[in-house]
Amino acid sequence: MKRSNVLVIVLPLILAIVLIGGATWVFSSRDANLVQTCVKDGGDLRVVNAADECKGNEAAVEWNVVGLDGPRDP
Repeated sequence: MKRSNVLVIVLPLILAIVLIGGATWVFSSRDANLVQTCVKDGGDLRVVNAADECKGNEAAVEWNVVGLDGPRDP
């Protein structure tokens, strides 16, 4: 096999592996226990993927799905 043929096959494979690995890392680094929302002055909430999706008249608010352990009943 010629060297140019190997490069034509190998380089796209390496590029695809790097792109897929990078996308997987970005999406898996998101904390599944956080709820991210945007809230308007009137109190309307809108669930979003990231705080940068909030509009100019909204404030970003996030909270944890898992709360603190409370006292146990006997």
